Amino acid sequence: DVQQAGAATAPLLHFTHVSRPPPPLRGGASPSGSSKSSPSGGGERDNPPLGGEVRQASFFWLDRFALLATGAALGLYDLKLERGEPEHDARRAAPLRHRYSLAHKWEVDGPQHITCFAAAASFLSPLTIAAGSDRSLRVLDWGAGRELLRIPDAHESKVTSLCLFEGSAYSDAPLSGRELFLTSALDGALRLWDLRDARRGAVRVYRAHTNRVHAMQTAISPCLRYVCCGSEDRKAYLYDLGSEEVVARLTGHTDAVTAVSFNPLHPQLSTASLDGTVRLYSDRDAG
Repeated sequence: DVQQAGAATAPLLHFTHVSRPPPPLRGGASPSGSSKSSPSGGGERDNPPLGGEVRQASFFWLDRFALLATGAALGLYDLKLERGEPEHDARRAAPLRHRYSLAHKWEVDGPQHITCFAAAASFLSPLTIAAGSDRSLRVLDWGAGRELLRIPDAHESKVTSLCLFEGSAYSDAPLSGRELFLTSALDGALRLWDLRDARRGAVRVYRAHTNRVHAMQTAISPCLRYVCCGSEDRKAYLYDLGSEEVVARLTGHTDAVTAVSFNPLHPQLSTASLDGTVRLYSDRDAG
């Protein structure tokens, strides 16, 4: 809970795939009740055990829901976060009775598991893009309850990262930009797609960076002029979205750069690396 004063010492909600209560929280507090009515969830009747490892979790539909990818399935969970003033921060999860319940489960046929997915949280869209271990991409419509699009061989290897363009309240980028998304894979390619014409293939491909071992997060700038990704040559690469040319190679890390993120207000970019550091770059650092 980032709105609480002081450092949080316990989660507001605990998703679990085991048929027993979660372990005691820090500070000795333990959620009351059995697994049928645990404060950490909605109970086994509403929330069957997860099918395996949770590979990714994300907010969805203006944070009203949570999406979890387990095995070859996507779970859509309705969140019910109660408000209150607990006596002690470490015990807040038990008395506030936060809940979640499984609203829908989408089994994806074909791949052994979902490698990653992307769904809008800052604006209302029923769509989720899911990547499978069989190198496929699928566009799922939760509202219509059907698969809108399937791309069988999106990359030469399985997709390890997906990024939707969500824009920024501080940018005048056109709303049509919300149809764009990025995919990256261990084939060394970063691909830009347009949902309106994705069947024809990627509209842009960026290849100057190195990506053969580690999953690399990607980002589209709020102004819709640049795309960025990490690289295993210890740099972050900033590309011109339209021309595919490298605008800047950002240096300073001593190991592979695996995550990048644009500031929604200022012309700044943050990068994270396997060297254990996070670096912040401004437009003055480009070059």
